[in-house]
Amino acid sequence: MQPCKQCGNTRLWLQLNNGSKRCLQCGASQDPERPNQRASPRFRAIWPLMLASAILTTTMIAIRPGLNTNKSTQIPFNTDDRPGHHTKPQPSRSTIPESLFTDLDKGDTALLPRREQLPDGSTRYHYKRKDGQGDFSIEELEYLANNPPDHSTRQEDIKRLLNKLDQLGVSVLIEQTHDPKAAGTWSPSSSTVRIKPEIISQGTEDFHEVLSHESVHVAQSCANGSIRSQPIALNISLKYSPSIDNSIASPLYHGGSGKQLTIEREAYSHSLEEGAALRLLNYYCRQNR
Repeated sequence: MQPCKQCGNTRLWLQLNNGSKRCLQCGASQDPERPNQRASPRFRAIWPLMLASAILTTTMIAIRPGLNTNKSTQIPFNTDDRPGHHTKPQPSRSTIPESLFTDLDKGDTALLPRREQLPDGSTRYHYKRKDGQGDFSIEELEYLANNPPDHSTRQEDIKRLLNKLDQLGVSVLIEQTHDPKAAGTWSPSSSTVRIKPEIISQGTEDFHEVLSHESVHVAQSCANGSIRSQPIALNISLKYSPSIDNSIASPLYHGGSGKQLTIEREAYSHSLEEGAALRLLNYYCRQNR
């Protein structure tokens, strides 16, 4: 590169949209056809702003590739993550096993009471009790054994949720979560829902609840402007029950702010109702709000 005819600069140059070059030091034109043209007074007046813009752009390009998107607590905004903008859906990396619904059926069957006929003619029942679940009476066990619950509608809701998340570019990974106390997590920075593999063996109800819970968090991100934004409260109805209260009071949420606990209570409040999480995704994650 030839030195600038005006100031002698040989290192810093700016390529303009019309193809010409300007010296980044003094602003003089480096056009071969007009090598001695000095910057006009008007150009010199705005030159500091153009220089600052060029330096800022160069800095952003240099910094962004180093962003760490592996931690769910780090939620960087890009130009499409501002409120009112939506990122283009990316291809999902979901790892849903083909045997998902077969495995859920097996988990459901394992939860059913199993009769054992004793030598004296009496009957003993064996069954799995979920966390927080009380004891069943003999009448309840007999009813469950004779009338297994129908989980088909919840499994259909799971399919619809998975399809919707896939359309949004959200990856659903069946793998261990970063926090072992969490059954599922939502990482906006990587558009990833993670669900622990053992949740599948706990049957349709638990898997549906965890997937719905994380789907509500996805909707909360969309409400903040982008699928990659930090979740915010939707200001929708909240439910209060011993089960939800115990979940909110768990060590998983110790130290959380009032806003964070409201966000979690919203997710717990709308994770049991079939279709609720899907409705929230359809409303808040529309591409053109």
